[in-house]
Amino acid sequence: MRPVRMGVGVLAMLLLAAVPTRLWAGTAVGTLVQVEGDVEILRQGKLPPSPAQRLDSLNPGDVIRTKSNARAQVRFLDDSLLTIAPGSMVAINEYLYDAPQGLRRAVVNVFRGLVYSVVRGLLRAEQPTFLMKTHTALLGVRGTEWYTLLGASYTAAFVETGQLEVSSLQKEVVKKVVLLSGETSTVALEQAPTDPVRYPEVFRRLLKDWLRNGVPEWVIGMPPLELPWLKEPLRLPRVPEHLREFPEGLFVPPTIRAPEQPGKPNVR
Repeated sequence: MRPVRMGVGVLAMLLLAAVPTRLWAGTAVGTLVQVEGDVEILRQGKLPPSPAQRLDSLNPGDVIRTKSNARAQVRFLDDSLLTIAPGSMVAINEYLYDAPQGLRRAVVNVFRGLVYSVVRGLLRAEQPTFLMKTHTALLGVRGTEWYTLLGASYTAAFVETGQLEVSSLQKEVVKKVVLLSGETSTVALEQAPTDPVRYPEVFRRLLKDWLRNGVPEWVIGMPPLELPWLKEPLRLPRVPEHLREFPEGLFVPPTIRAPEQPGKPNVR
């Protein structure tokens, strides 16, 4: 698995280098509201990384990287949240937010690992205002809570509430699917997303466990067609007993309210 992860890291740097510098200017767009373990920030995607601390501000172009023993949570200006699992890497490609106008333009890249996102909806938005890109998929969001899981050759999305538009990163692949609450879809490299299927509550507890402790190697390296949540009848690995009552920890819901000071993250 190491060669794959190294390749993803190189790809991340190349993609960040292609981001227009005009998107890197301006004030902070988010704050690290929780940090546990070894978390690093690559400012503007550049080496060397610096150790992350709670309440560090984040700007477009910044990359958050969690080591195998680490977790982090980002709160953006609009009170949207990203909870980042161990062994993950996320970049803030673009984040523009105008509270009085009810406008948002956000692009977040996930390069590896697992991310749990809580994105608030905007009443005036007719199209997705929050885009999440991976190595295989493009996820369009208006107001949704969902998990994004990256394997070596696939992206899987699991919606908790709301709806999520899922498509291939390849423009030539025109098929799109819309996931509703409790549904999942997987996008393999250069393939169309699978049709939505429902996933059981027991799998949600597994996702929470992976968000806290990291994604198992067998999940990352498994071929997309062999993934357990796509099997009929559904086959799931054994769920540990300690997941019956999962601790809160990083699972802090966002506080939906207008920022107190324009241009500054709203941190309690």
